[in-house]
Amino acid sequence: MSAIKDNFKNWLLNQGLRKHTKTKRNSTVHNYVYRVDAICSKLKYDNWEELASNLFIAIEKEKGNNATALRKFNEFLFETDCWKAISSKYPQTRKNVLGLISVETDPNTGKKHLKETVAGKDYATPSETEGILRVSARTLKRWRKEEKDPRFSRIGGRVRYAFHDLEEFLNRRF
Repeated sequence: MSAIKDNFKNWLLNQGLRKHTKTKRNSTVHNYVYRVDAICSKLKYDNWEELASNLFIAIEKEKGNNATALRKFNEFLFETDCWKAISSKYPQTRKNVLGLISVETDPNTGKKHLKETVAGKDYATPSETEGILRVSARTLKRWRKEEKDPRFSRIGGRVRYAFHDLEEFLNRRF
């Protein structure tokens, strides 16, 4: 078993998910690992690292429980800072991820920004942020509660994520 697969399994267990049910049947951890393995084979990736380097593309292709397993794998990669190691091994990772989250070049400055920033929008809703980062609402809520990145603000009592904070968050990981 690859190191990343073992680390993912251990991370899931540390998140409080169970390996087996009370009746000793395979449970959530097994199902997530099994699904990621199956997706890796289906998409013809040699290993989990290669899948991770193309993860945002894979998330776009999958539906239902497979997409859920991939989003959980993505959450693991963000929280354990595995993205940097994968990006260095697979240089296309940064391009794959940033290409899918609407990065544009500002015509005035030549700098790359999230498309919404260029369009004049300063903040993303939690729903928009889920789509940008490919994580669940529950994950964003947990990150806010644990005061993890990306930074957020409350504007008029509503949670918002500044696009420049999201860019910074992604740049630190890739």
